[in-house]
Amino acid sequence: MQKALSFAITTLSVATAAISQPVLADKQYVRNGNVYTHENRWVASLGVYHGSDWYVGQDHDTLLLPNFGYRGEDFNADFQGINYRFLGTNDDTFNMAVFIASTAIRYDEDTATSLEGMSDRDLSYDIGLNLDIKIANGTLSTDIQHDISGGYKGLVGDIVYRYPLVFSAFEIMPYAGIGYLSEDFTDYYFGVRESEETIDRPQFSGSSEVNYKLGYHLYVPITKQLNITHTLNFFTWGDSADDSPIIDDSNQWSTTVLLNYHF
Repeated sequence: MQKALSFAITTLSVATAAISQPVLADKQYVRNGNVYTHENRWVASLGVYHGSDWYVGQDHDTLLLPNFGYRGEDFNADFQGINYRFLGTNDDTFNMAVFIASTAIRYDEDTATSLEGMSDRDLSYDIGLNLDIKIANGTLSTDIQHDISGGYKGLVGDIVYRYPLVFSAFEIMPYAGIGYLSEDFTDYYFGVRESEETIDRPQFSGSSEVNYKLGYHLYVPITKQLNITHTLNFFTWGDSADDSPIIDDSNQWSTTVLLNYHF
């Protein structure tokens, strides 16, 4: 956790120092459960992801993070998913949207030493429903999604509240939330099948659980088209992850830094 906080402070300091003239005409906004900037623009991004080890003996926890997409009034699409707002406008208290996304979890036996000899767990593709509610200057986002790709074959959902804090040279949007993982999800990604059991890796079946999350989204403009975004996320898995022989720790963190160009 100290490593994550140190990284976050360094990123904020460097990004703020790089700005000669603050440009906060475009601020962060929550749309269809996601945090965006620059409505009705295309965006190309390149950055890095770094996080704690999910699995025991995990080999890689730093990844290059490219992205490209479009930010529309109702429709948004990028490498992370597609969503469409079918109810409500920017001025309405209630907005609803449908989306296609992924849980962004997968592994093979080369991912970690604890997974050697185990079958691959595939990346899922899910369809979901989102509800955004504006409350006291912030946004409460709720969503539920179900796997349609034949991976974990279950559902996940969460409730997250985000509140923007605007400063002269940057904006930060803290958030807190609670999530739900179905038994199918935890058994698929955290479980150990009978055929995968070893002396050091006993058979394990997952169960449904609740998890908690806390973090922030940081937006630092450099010019009207160029900006830096940074996220810091802390989250804790429930009992299934805590008891699983392949999970490193039920308490996890991750951070991303992206350089974004809007056009």
